[in-house]
Amino acid sequence: MIDVEEVVADNGSMMRVWRYGDAPALLQGLVLNPERCDLVVAIPGEKLGPLLDTPFMDWMFGDYIVPEVHDLGEWVIYFVFH
Repeated sequence: MIDVEEVVADNGSMMRVWRYGDAPALLQGLVLNPERCDLVVAIPGEKLGPLLDTPFMDWMFGDYIVPEVHDLGEWVIYFVFH
């Protein structure tokens, strides 16, 4: 298992969001389809529950392309595609 904590500094926020090209290299390396990836979203696992019913999650799951999800225990990483 990778140590996501080393590349995603938890500043107390509910999530971290990067454009794919700006995301930490360790996270970029997880995606299966990098040429179509737009965003990388890191959410602390314990904070995922409150976010499930938000407009942000509706946006991520409301399009035709379902995000790629990697559950790394303490962190859940979403890759959003165009």
